Amino acid sequence: VVAKDATNVVNIDDVRAVVDDFSGGVDKKDTVIIDTRAAVRFNAEAPEPRPGVRGGHMPGAYNVPFTDLLDSDDNTKLKSRDELRQVFQDAGVDIDDE
Repeated sequence: VVAKDATNVVNIDDVRAVVDDFSGGVDKKDTVIIDTRAAVRFNAEAPEPRPGVRGGHMPGAYNVPFTDLLDSDDNTKLKSRDELRQVFQDAGVDIDDE
């Protein structure tokens, strides 16, 4: 799957800058953070397997577990566009907001 608009895909340095902005109290209404870890890690109900990483999630982040994006018949492929849209909508992500 290729991003429709590559400017919507960011690297880790971009993510760190957003996290720093959020931590500093900057209101980022034009930014959506989607955490793809399992819900138990997102909700700090299971220990974080990486040493030194605090459990839980960033305030305002949405949880869309990576496994929810995979085709149930072939987990090497993503679900269809319509199915993915529904997964994100079910998680509360407003994917139509520009």
